[in-house]
Order: sequence, then structure tokens, then C-alpha cells
Amino acid sequence: MDKKRLLLVEDEAVTAMDLKSSLVQLGYEIAAVVSSGEDAVRAAVELRPDLILMDITLAGPMTGIQAADEIRKTRAIPVVFLTAHADADTIRRAKTTEPFGYLPKPCSMDTLLSTLEVALYKGEADALRRKAEDKLKRVMDEQKIILDNIGVGVLFTIYRRVMWASRSMSDMFGYSFRELDGRDSELLYSDKKSYEQVGEEGSAAVARGEIYTSEVPMRKRDGSLIWCHLVGQAVNPGNPDEGSIWLLEDVTMRRQLEKALRESEEKYRTVADFTYDWEFWIGPDERVLYTSPSCEKITGHAAAAFEQDTSLLRRLIHPDDLADYDKHRHGVHVGGGSEEIEFRIVRQDGSIRWISHVCRPVNDDQGRFIGTRGSNRDITSRKIAEQERERLIVELKEALAKVKALSGLLPICASCKKIRDDKGYWKQIESYISDHSEAEFSHGICPDCARKLYGKYFPEEK
Repeated sequence: MDKKRLLLVEDEAVTAMDLKSSLVQLGYEIAAVVSSGEDAVRAAVELRPDLILMDITLAGPMTGIQAADEIRKTRAIPVVFLTAHADADTIRRAKTTEPFGYLPKPCSMDTLLSTLEVALYKGEADALRRKAEDKLKRVMDEQKIILDNIGVGVLFTIYRRVMWASRSMSDMFGYSFRELDGRDSELLYSDKKSYEQVGEEGSAAVARGEIYTSEVPMRKRDGSLIWCHLVGQAVNPGNPDEGSIWLLEDVTMRRQLEKALRESEEKYRTVADFTYDWEFWIGPDERVLYTSPSCEKITGHAAAAFEQDTSLLRRLIHPDDLADYDKHRHGVHVGGGSEEIEFRIVRQDGSIRWISHVCRPVNDDQGRFIGTRGSNRDITSRKIAEQERERLIVELKEALAKVKALSGLLPICASCKKIRDDKGYWKQIESYISDHSEAEFSHGICPDCARKLYGKYFPEEK
């Protein structure tokens, strides 16, 4: 075991020699023997002994009590006083330096040993205590730094009264800790209803050992309102006297952004949901991410059916048009084009509808392909009109062709009035016209011919 090193401060040489001899016999190492308070202060700093045996009355301007007080300010070294004057006033002044003991002059070897051993033991214990306190202080300082800078307010409350608040809490609400200390936390709430609601729900939850969370409006010192996300937990659910810890995060900006996002989504969804055309967004894996409700009017299937069944759209396409559709989809994926195509679909009721389909690729901020956006328009009425127009054009062309056959120079007999056709045959005029037009004939006799042939039956008019 290492010997304990002692600094002996004694201005009487004979007494100093006797004490040194006794201390050596008791197993101590003497680091130095000095005779003044000033030398004692310097030796304590330089030699750092385990204990100082200090005479109260010293020659020179500095007494032993003053020297001990100076040493105590810079070094935690146990001091045991030596004194031949144990009067009350001297003891009172010596107490201010928090000595580890007193020894009368002269003293026995047993008294010297017991006093020094107790002082050394107390000194070691005191050093350990100070070390633990320093460590605790460092931990608490570190925790305070962390709590003050985590970006959320931290409250320690007992029965809803503020016992401690982090700096970030003060910054958030505009109150100093002195203004919050001991106050009921009601002053932080926007109204009594919110305060009571959190009290009822939160107190019950933390009492059960649960973590309570909520979002409530709260009031700052200047009267303005903020939204806070609260997280509360009891220190010891079994003993409410130990209080609870609350974390408060200002989520006002987040709620404003969420509100703006909801309004924006509602606006754009309203536009998309109430379009006449069938709007859609198809993901890279051909899964339907969005389809407007107008798809039901066109196909007979609700929007949810397309979002749940990725193959429904292909199954609706007319078999004769499916190859063109697949070719178009492949081109969009590979070439990124936005070509418009037309195809037929078979509705849920079995009827056929014509669709005009157009889409374009969608890329994110990094240029990654995230699907295709486009629309389908029901063009069945237009297709029917086009087919009807084509039919009428064909019929018109045929009619014009027939009219054209009668509009040229026609050979006609001057006597019998027969007409020669394209093949050289002579036909009665009525037969020829019937073949080349839609005209029909009935037979009769004109007045001139009637008088000529049957004059007696048709006399001339006067």
C-alpha cells in the first residue's frame, strides 16, 4: 500500500521536528515541512499532498486559517488544524475553511493517528463524492444542452404545474423559465376546454403508464396561437407525485402545409373527377394508379374496378384492336411518344364503343419514369356519323354515275324513237331510262295522237 504524503506546516522548529518524527513512525511520508502560510499555499499547489497538517497560529501576515482557505479555493486537499488555543472564536473562524479535524498541541501518537486516518478517509470519500458530483453535473449539463437544442419544448410538471422548462420551450412560447416556474400549465393553452380535455385524457393515460399524444392549439405569451404536438409520459405511473415529462413540438407550419396540400389535392381531384373524358394515370408496372369516375359512363365499370384489376383495360379492348393498343403502349415506354390512337372497347353490357386514346410519359425530378398520364374519349357518335357519311357518299357517287349515263349524246331512232345502249342494242326509250335511273313508267296517249288515230272519238276543239 502506498504511503500517504503529508505537508506539515509549523513555525516552531522543535514542534515541527517532533511531529515529523512521529508521522514517519506512523508510516506517513513527509512531502515537506514549511513554516509560513504563503509557503504552505505554494507547496500545496506544487506537491499536491494527500493531507495538510496545519498550525493555526503561524509567523508572518498569513495565519493557518487564511492559508487553508486559499488552498481550498484551488485544491481539494484535506486539512487538519493544529492548535494550542482551542477557544470558541478560533474554532468558529477555522470552521469556515471546512477542516477535516483538529489536533491539540501536544497530542499523543494514538490521537494523531486516529485523527489523520479519519481525515484521510473523509478526504477520499469527499474526493469520490466531488468526482461523482462533477460527473453528474457534466451529465446534467450535457442533457440540458441536448434538451435545449432538440428543437422541441420539454416540460417537467407535477400535478400540471411547471417544475422545469427547457430553453427551447421558453423560446417557443416567449416565456422565461422564471415566468413559468410553479405556474399552472393552463396559461399555455388556447382555452380552458383544450386544457381540460388534455387533463382528462392525458392524466388518465400517463397514470396507466401509457404515452399520451395529441395535437392542440396553444397560446404564446404575445397571444398568438400555434398548433402543438404533445407527447406526455409519467416519471413513475405508480406515483403521480413524481410528475410527468411533456414534449411540445410546434407543428403550425406542417398543419398549414397539410391544409394547403389537401385544398390543392381537392381542387385538382375535383377537376380530374368531373372531366367529361376518362382521365387516367398508369404506373410503370401497368398498374392503374388513378382513373376518373367518368370511366364508368364509358365502360360500365367503376373506377375502383380498374385500380383493383390491372388487366381489366386490356380485356375490354376489342380483340381486333388489341395488337394496335399493345404496340402503342410499348412505343410510349420505349420512345416516350404521345401518339393518339383509336380503338374499340366492349362495354360491360356487350355494346361496342369507340375510344380515342392519348397518353404521355411522366418523369420525376430525377428523370425517372413513373408512369403515363392520359385520357380516353368516347368517340362512338363521331364514328357512327363518319360511317353514315361514308355510306351517303357511296350512294351519292352511285347516283351521280347513273345520272352521268343519261347526260351524254344518246343515239335515238327518228322513226320509232328507240335508243341504242352501250352494247349496240336498240331499246325502247322507257326501258333504257328505267335501267339508268330510278324512274318508273305508266302508259297512256297524248291528245295529239288520240285525235290523229281516233279522230272520230276525239274531235278537234274549237
